[in-house]
Amino acid sequence: MPDAISPVRAWRKWLLWRLPSRTEDEEEIRIGSSPRPGYLWPPLLAEPAVCRRHKPCEGAPSQGCTCGYYGVQDEAFVETMECLRAVPFVVLGSVYLWGRLIVGERGWRAEFAYPDRLYLPSDAGWGDAKLRHHVKNLTSYGVPVQAERLEAIVKAARRRNRT
Repeated sequence: MPDAISPVRAWRKWLLWRLPSRTEDEEEIRIGSSPRPGYLWPPLLAEPAVCRRHKPCEGAPSQGCTCGYYGVQDEAFVETMECLRAVPFVVLGSVYLWGRLIVGERGWRAEFAYPDRLYLPSDAGWGDAKLRHHVKNLTSYGVPVQAERLEAIVKAARRRNRT
């Protein structure tokens, strides 16, 4: 299980979570790793992975467990996204992975991760005003945030795969 000195750049998807607020203007948006309320990625902070099993393993990620931050290789992302239709509340993007890494068949699990670039599929039925609002809110992560058609996001991953 190597420690990555230089980060690995991978792809992943997140879900968009709206935090409770008094008004829409004060609304905070976070990206989350799970379809159920669980881990929300904090802006501007890379936290170490934690095993969330009933009996946690030692040092996430570890062999024989499913813990850690996930990222997939470019070609695996392209294959997955070609079968996906754009749906609201899904955020796609590239992510840097580093620290302790476990190499899988189609990607990695890592001790640390932080988004590199975030994409909101513009053809997911957000509506123009809501899409602009979410793009603006996601800039709190300090990384480029773009609204693009799903097809353009897949093409970007394909281009990166060739370089």
